[in-house]
Amino acid sequence: MFCYNCGNKLADGVRFCEKCGAPVAVATAPEETVQPAASEQPAAPEIPTFIPPEPEAAAQEAPAAPEIPTYIPPQYAAPSEADLAAERSGKIFSILSLIAGCISIFLGWIPFMMLVPEILAIVFGIVGMKKSKQRGMGIAGLILGIVALLVTILMTVLVIALAAGVMGEAFSYSYIY
Repeated sequence: MFCYNCGNKLADGVRFCEKCGAPVAVATAPEETVQPAASEQPAAPEIPTFIPPEPEAAAQEAPAAPEIPTYIPPQYAAPSEADLAAERSGKIFSILSLIAGCISIFLGWIPFMMLVPEILAIVFGIVGMKKSKQRGMGIAGLILGIVALLVTILMTVLVIALAAGVMGEAFSYSYIY
């Protein structure tokens, strides 16, 4: 006996082909036929059926799931000593700017101040912002320096104007008695 699907030789009594797995149609031995009675309907003869095999894709293994890439964090190099020194100096300038800005705010209302703390706050603030990545203190010192400079100039102009007014009255003569 041979397989209807692949043509492989089959041993007696097997129900499936060993090579392709197709079911084997079993031929039955001819039996004595008994004439049914008139009232009985004759049974339909058994016809061996051939079940086609499933496609080869089903016989193969399922496709492997796509490989998910794993996250590899980037490798950063350690900062050089020059970078660290520049960052430290930028922080120092920012701190100096903030200190000079605070001093200039407290002393800015005094007229005829020599404007030294205000100018130092502005210069240190600009240098600190350029050299450091953390710019908050540099910006704060710069703003304090600018505000104190404006207050000092305003107070100086105001004192000069008042002094001129007082002095003008002292030297003026009134001829009305």
